[in-house]
Amino acid sequence: MEMAMTNISAPGMPVITELTPHQEDSGTTGLTVSWQPPSSPPCQPTHYEIKYYDLQGDMCEDNSRDRIMTSAGTVNGSTFTFNVLELRPNSEYMVFVRGRTSSGYGDADSEVATTGYSHPTGPPINIQSTSIKKRSIVFTWEKPECGSRNGPISSYEVMLSNSTGHVVYHGNVSGPEHEILDLIPYSNYSIRIRAWNYELAGEYGPAIWAQTGEAKPAPPIGVNLPSSDQESITVEWMSPNPPLGRIIGYYILYWETGDNSSTPRNVSIPCRDGLCSDINYRLSAYIPDLRPDTNYTVQASVLPEGVF
Repeated sequence: MEMAMTNISAPGMPVITELTPHQEDSGTTGLTVSWQPPSSPPCQPTHYEIKYYDLQGDMCEDNSRDRIMTSAGTVNGSTFTFNVLELRPNSEYMVFVRGRTSSGYGDADSEVATTGYSHPTGPPINIQSTSIKKRSIVFTWEKPECGSRNGPISSYEVMLSNSTGHVVYHGNVSGPEHEILDLIPYSNYSIRIRAWNYELAGEYGPAIWAQTGEAKPAPPIGVNLPSSDQESITVEWMSPNPPLGRIIGYYILYWETGDNSSTPRNVSIPCRDGLCSDINYRLSAYIPDLRPDTNYTVQASVLPEGVF
């Protein structure tokens, strides 16, 4: 009696039943693919091979001209699920599964899915102050660079600080534009913004500075008369804090107290090197040629630049 063995043919095509996002405890993103064995021809694969390529990185890149097929791994013929790891977050992949026997590989089934999100690895870009008023600034910005979003960017966290570093505003907004109110005129502020993918935050970008518009300057503070003699008075004062506007000098108005017929006179005090608005500098003026033994009323005012 002669015996013969049938040839083992290549297996048929398995059927992918599920392709879902997967994330390791370490935060690594991937996809879990599940399949059913081929139903025809009736050859049970000894192994399955899983491959993939990137269709769209970060859901914004055009990879149509640079698609590289990558082998994710193989499993034995009794395993019907596989975790494709080390994939980029928020990216679309096509995954292939095909069976193998000693005669070779069969046809592959394929499915498309998008990996889960992760924290943004880049800050928002192109931050600008698009509308500046005396007490408000409108800021606009754009999403992080493509490739560093790692998700849909669900919200933004905005932090505004004054020139001393004190945080004057801290909040979350949904879109790439926000108006911040109740600011101080003619003051410098720095804004920092970071993007969020739901519960996962990115890093703040560099601070961007902006200055509010000018208002009518506030009056000088701490006006006093530290010394006087028979015919002169020395007046001292400090710049308003905050100044609220650009100050180019001060003028001192003085007149004889209680004499309604007395014509007020004034002394102009120009400022140099930014001393007009230096809140730590005490300014002074000397008023000579006064009438002896006479009381005078003295008033200090600012000389603003421009018309308010």
